[in-house]
Amino acid sequence: MDLQYKQEVSKFNKKDAIIAICLFAYWVVYAFIEGMLRPIFSMSEEIYDITRIVFAVVNISIVFAIVLIRKQGLGSIGLHKNRLWPAICLGLMFVPIAVIIRGILPGLIDDRVLYPLGSLAFILVNTALLAVREDIAMVGFIQTRIYGLVKNDNWAINIVAAMFAILHVPQQLVTGIPMGVVNLIIWMIICFFIHRAFVMLFKRYFSLIPVFIMHTAINFSTSIWQEQSGIAFLFFAIFAVVFAVSVEIWYGKWR
Repeated sequence: MDLQYKQEVSKFNKKDAIIAICLFAYWVVYAFIEGMLRPIFSMSEEIYDITRIVFAVVNISIVFAIVLIRKQGLGSIGLHKNRLWPAICLGLMFVPIAVIIRGILPGLIDDRVLYPLGSLAFILVNTALLAVREDIAMVGFIQTRIYGLVKNDNWAINIVAAMFAILHVPQQLVTGIPMGVVNLIIWMIICFFIHRAFVMLFKRYFSLIPVFIMHTAINFSTSIWQEQSGIAFLFFAIFAVVFAVSVEIWYGKWR
């Protein structure tokens, strides 16, 4: 385990862990609500996106408020300027995997049409903000605080990885699991290993910057096409395997 990461997570106690679990429970409820909003705003995707942005700001503010009330500082969730450039480079190192496998290949194979440049700019900002709010909560806050109850590193990471996977289920349940039960299970497994990869990137500099960059790339790369590719899920699974294995290999060598 990275020394700085080990030192930081050792500061948290059972109260911090309980607060983290409560925050996760809130996020599960919120995920259900967000899922129910989609059919309500089905006639206006723009209104739905704006609503999600507003809630994203609210959710980020909730974490910031907890951290400040607990007098722990934003650095305790990986928001700091230390080694900023190396952290940026680390995030960018894995971006091509998402852009090529999750974005370009399925779109070209299915002959999809790109959004106009102006729309892509909005989509980038939107996907970045949605990734940031999730990373701040799940990686920066919940993952680090869970060590107040779970001292074993592997167990701590795997437990929150399972929580991350569960968090991505409510929207599918609300909409009737359109992807099918088998694909939903595969989806959860993918989310599990993606979270593990995110934590490994986070550990390197105890920084959310590489996680922000990679998570944004993952979400944005599949949102550049005006119509979702019919083979998008297959390529998402392929991407997840390549990404998770690549990060595991990199982490093993760095560690």
